[in-house]
Amino acid sequence: MFNLKRFAIISVAIAFAIAVIGACVFLFSVKKVSAEFTVYGDSQAEEIQKDLDAFTGKSLLFLDVDDVYKVCEKYPYYQITSVKKSYPNVLKVSVIKRVEAFKVISGASVYVIDGEGVILNDTGATEYSGGVITISLKTVAIESAVIGEKITTASDALFYAIIKSANDLGLCDLIESVEIDDKDMRRNAVIATNTGVKIVVWDVENSGGEKIAQAFSNYETLGDYEKTDCWITAYKENGGAIKALWTPYDPFEE
Repeated sequence: MFNLKRFAIISVAIAFAIAVIGACVFLFSVKKVSAEFTVYGDSQAEEIQKDLDAFTGKSLLFLDVDDVYKVCEKYPYYQITSVKKSYPNVLKVSVIKRVEAFKVISGASVYVIDGEGVILNDTGATEYSGGVITISLKTVAIESAVIGEKITTASDALFYAIIKSANDLGLCDLIESVEIDDKDMRRNAVIATNTGVKIVVWDVENSGGEKIAQAFSNYETLGDYEKTDCWITAYKENGGAIKALWTPYDPFEE
């Protein structure tokens, strides 16, 4: 009799626990995926929203947010910046569209990347040509170029120093192209501006960011006429000081 009563109590407890768990699962199951998109130009927001809606009905309690972040892996132009569980049953997601910043040319290959170096496409096609800087890698080999991932080169310190300088100094609307090449046993960068000025950064792998900053500081002091057709050379003196000088002549021909 005692065992039967004890069994009945345990059975009721188990049934109650199952009922509570079931109620919790139902109460905290995702009813809506609220996605906020920050998008310009062409949009794949509808496709991304459909993929996010696949989380509807899943338990918000046990949902792995890493799975949500993975949704944009097949949309290289987009990045999920935040995922928040809004109890009891809403999943909030923020999505931004990456901005085309650079076109990287290496031999016959052309890649469009954003300001962080993430490859958006390998066709070279851009939605808007304005503000996209062309970087020509003549002697810097590309080691990895996977769409949706950061591009890697044989000289990442040099490559990303140029990208960082362009971003930090707000030069994307001023620079037309960047060419990286070797001359006289040094690796140099030739930066063409859209006003006609060309900037030569000697030995760009050595304090390249400081030299670029000094060169554009010099550029801002030029008059309108001087900005139409001249050269600025940036270099480091033996004593370590960074210099940038204006010249009307091509420094490669001196």
